[in-house]
Amino acid sequence: MNATKKLYQIVQRMRELTAAGVPFDIEFYSYQESKNISEGYKTRDNVVLRTGLSKRYSDKADLLIGFKDGDKDRFFYLPLLIKFNNKYINEY
Repeated sequence: MNATKKLYQIVQRMRELTAAGVPFDIEFYSYQESKNISEGYKTRDNVVLRTGLSKRYSDKADLLIGFKDGDKDRFFYLPLLIKFNNKYINEY
């Protein structure tokens, strides 16, 4: 299975868990394209997905994944996702 397909299957699993009210953990590298900076490796526990960007208005809708981190709305860049529920992406 190719890496892109694997990532989208993981996002689908995140959606299923969110719909069931089950939070999950993620680890990723941060990246702000507008400033061309990274704040490095990030670990976020007990998150759920939220409404992301509209495909109608953004060409990054499939790449920037919206999630709730406590009471804050955040995004992560899908290609920079490293772990989902403490498993490396390549373990899926």
